[in-house]
Amino acid sequence: MVVAIAATSMMGLATQAQASSNSGWVYTSNMSGAAYFDADLNGYPSVEKVTVCDNTSDRRGIQVRLVGKSGDGNTTSMTILRDPSNDGHCESSQGNWFLEETVVGVSVEEYWTASDGHTEYDHFGAGQGIA
Repeated sequence: MVVAIAATSMMGLATQAQASSNSGWVYTSNMSGAAYFDADLNGYPSVEKVTVCDNTSDRRGIQVRLVGKSGDGNTTSMTILRDPSNDGHCESSQGNWFLEETVVGVSVEEYWTASDGHTEYDHFGAGQGIA
């Protein structure tokens, strides 16, 4: 009985820690663009990388937003990167943005400037990774 309780306690502790995991490709709802969150850049632990790609020529760009806990433990939300056109190249950026082993939300969406000058958004997609 004591062994069973100890084993159960150890299993509970093991599930609390979360290993870093990438988001995989997260697509807009109409597949016009995508973003990828790389939780630990290969060879650089604690460095995250995000890539965003505009996949269609429709006069709309694609942006990615990340939400997670920063190094000081506060929740950080940032529009990290935009790919303004389908020119055959994706945009990427890297940094040490988030507290290790915490969930990072990834959202990707189309954006464009409306005729009155303000920015519009549409076709949202969402995923997550673990920093």
